[in-house]
Amino acid sequence: MSGDDRVAIIALDFAHQRRLKIFGHARIVTAEDDPELLAALSDGSYEAVVERAVVVSVEAYDWNCPQHITARFTVAELESALAPLRGELAALRAENARLREQLGEAGR
Repeated sequence: MSGDDRVAIIALDFAHQRRLKIFGHARIVTAEDDPELLAALSDGSYEAVVERAVVVSVEAYDWNCPQHITARFTVAELESALAPLRGELAALRAENARLREQLGEAGR
């Protein structure tokens, strides 16, 4: 199926449960084809040489329903949410140990 330049790109934002679908046509641009474009895509803080780029002419896009996108979280986001639960768990374990100790003393 050579010559078919159609592309579909699905970009997911798990944190906000959003999905963007992009439909278009792609073409590969080399340094020989358009050196100015490739120079514009270069990152001055990185020594790599951009040799080629894929340029997508967007024909359509669609923001999809978030219903079936599973929420994903960073470790930092989870830590802040779990910290109070960890504190409560530690307090309950300490209380459980203290009650077991009291029961043990009462049975002697």
